[in-house]
Amino acid sequence: MTKLHNSLILLIFISFSGCALMVKGTKEPIQFESSIAETEVFINGVYKGKTPLKLKLKSSVKQIVEFRKNGFKPQVFTIGTYVNRPYLFFDIFFIAFGALFIDATTGAYYSLDAKYIKVQMPPES
Repeated sequence: MTKLHNSLILLIFISFSGCALMVKGTKEPIQFESSIAETEVFINGVYKGKTPLKLKLKSSVKQIVEFRKNGFKPQVFTIGTYVNRPYLFFDIFFIAFGALFIDATTGAYYSLDAKYIKVQMPPES
């Protein structure tokens, strides 16, 4: 009876814990660099620091990155998202409907389409 009981608990735990959430989480690290030292980095309009900079950004949301430095033209980039299919297929294959729900609602299925951004800062004319 104990083995059956433990097996059921394990099955319930696996079914209701998201594979993607446990393995990769909902944020991803991204490295920001620029041709000019200490260029300011803004994410979605919010100042985050100066280059070189490493941040963990939410992977389910498109991010607008702006690099600013006095005397140089601002540079703007968009970091998009995509569905990380292996996690989705894993949850479907193992019929883990709880995991499907958890990963879908937390945004853990998504990944950012950039891990490293280095920008050239052209001088203002």
